[in-house]
Amino acid sequence: MKKKKKEAKPADRRVQKTKKLLSDALIALIIEKGFEAVSIKDIIEKANVGRSTFYTHFEDKEQLLLWGHDTFKKLLTEDVKPLLNESKASCINFNFLYEHIQEQRLLISTLLGERGGEIAMEQLRKIFVHRITMYFGKKDLWKSEPSLFQITAHAAAAAMIALLVQWMEQEMPFSTDEMAKQSELLLMKMLG
Repeated sequence: MKKKKKEAKPADRRVQKTKKLLSDALIALIIEKGFEAVSIKDIIEKANVGRSTFYTHFEDKEQLLLWGHDTFKKLLTEDVKPLLNESKASCINFNFLYEHIQEQRLLISTLLGERGGEIAMEQLRKIFVHRITMYFGKKDLWKSEPSLFQITAHAAAAAMIALLVQWMEQEMPFSTDEMAKQSELLLMKMLG
């Protein structure tokens, strides 16, 4: 007789609620005083949970900050609509990215600014490098020069981050659609 595979159970609602409470507390504290100044004690007091509850779900505040990273990564990459070339979609959902930044302006400017530490910036860079590598790395243009491709992929990721940071620092003078198009153009020029 064949055994049935166990289906993965959805996460317990209480667990998800607790994680969200902790995440919301961290976000509020980051906005208030910057990531580096936030302690675990601050987080658990703001979320009104015990220390053991925090450590049941997260090892440290960095892991808490990155909780939801997979969701963000998925949203950045799924349902990508073509911007420049109607036959191909981009490797990154730039429309989502710029809309999300606009909606969460205060938090993101804190995370990507001086008070956010390097964690959020590094995660965004990793997402960009990964998506660029998956999308452009298979092109004939780069197959003969894999080392040069990796250097260029990292440079392109840095350029994407610089573009969005400048847009935020200049008070978002262009629409999210325009910034998505500019991001796509920059990527195509660098890696095309």
